[in-house]
Amino acid sequence: MALTNLQLDKAIALLDEMPLIYRQTLVLRVKGYSIREIAKITDSSESNVKTRIHRARAMLLKSFVEQAE
Repeated sequence: MALTNLQLDKAIALLDEMPLIYRQTLVLRVKGYSIREIAKITDSSESNVKTRIHRARAMLLKSFVEQAE
């Protein structure tokens, strides 16, 4: 699914509002880093990284749904 320019702008704005630890983790994952690599970079456990990615995605989805209403 391709994003329109407007959707991309909204996603970037939402990322800017997200707490740094979630934003950093999600951006690293989108850039192709593995869970293990992100854990090393952020000095966190792999479990914490998975949780942060899940929460970051949920924040983005919730914000997109709220804006669509």
